[in-house]
This record gives sequence, C-alpha cells and structure tokens, in this order.
Amino acid sequence: MKLFYLPGSCALGPHIALEYSGLTYEAARVERGKQTDPAYLAINPLGRVPALVTATHGTITEAPVVLSYIADLATGRGLLPAIGTTAAAQLANDFAYIDRHLSNRRWVAGDHLTAADFHLFVFGRWGLRLTTSTRNFPCFHRHTLQIASLSATQSAIAQEGVTLEGPAAGAG
Repeated sequence: MKLFYLPGSCALGPHIALEYSGLTYEAARVERGKQTDPAYLAINPLGRVPALVTATHGTITEAPVVLSYIADLATGRGLLPAIGTTAAAQLANDFAYIDRHLSNRRWVAGDHLTAADFHLFVFGRWGLRLTTSTRNFPCFHRHTLQIASLSATQSAIAQEGVTLEGPAAGAG
C-alpha cells in the first residue's frame, strides 16, 4: 500500500492508523500546491489527500474511508468497535429524545404535518428492524405508523419497491 499525504492535513489520521496497525505501507509526501499536478491527479482526480493505493482495491480516497479500510485490514487491533456496540446506546438516547418530543404533539412541528415528519419517518421505519427498535418508544412508533398510513407514503413505498419494515438488513 502507498499512502499519499500532505503534511499536517487530514491524511495524518490514516498515517497514524497505518503506523499503529503495523501494516506494511509506503508513505509518499505530496508537496503543498502539487495536488493538482497531472501526476497526482492521475492518482486522485479530486486532487486531495489522503489517497491510499492498494493492490486489491485500487485507490481509496477520503479520510474516513481510508481509516475504515485500514481498520478492516488491521484485524485484532480494535481500530473500530464491533458492529452495533456503540450505536445501540446512542440510538436509544436519540429515540427517547424524539419520543419525548412527540409525547405532547401529533406531528414534529405540532398540529400540522410538515416535511420534517416525512424525514423523521425514514428513521422511524429503519428503526423498526433494529434491536433498539422504534417500537419501544410509543410516541415515535405512533408517529411512524401515522406517516405509514398516508396514501402518499404508501404510494412512494410501492414505487420504490420496499415495505414498511424493509429487509432484515441492507438498503431498503
């Protein structure tokens, strides 16, 4: 692997992760102002760092993606928490907050249905299939079902080919 970095940029995080991981890599310094040179644009057409050139996955760009890739390769180093171990607690807090907000109103903004209700529905729908389910938050769940009962929602869901509860995992 080869990490292209600009000193002190957001590429520093992936650089540290590579060092910490013990993975074999080469560091390639990109001088300030040279990110738009044709030679570097051939590596990353966006002209940004970091860029991680890999043998199996091509060039990976954008710091969070590069960090995730490194974490996946560095098994046993614990660079990312196990799936579901941190998000569940945060979701429960978020769902509880929404539930309290909806406890004395029908819709997000009070008595009138707004675009915010449609946006919240997406998360209420996703939450139906999570361990920390929106079903456990009665006001939030009520709101989700109210939006689901609208003919506009039923039409959009049918057009997208999804269901209220969606698949057990993945998109949709």
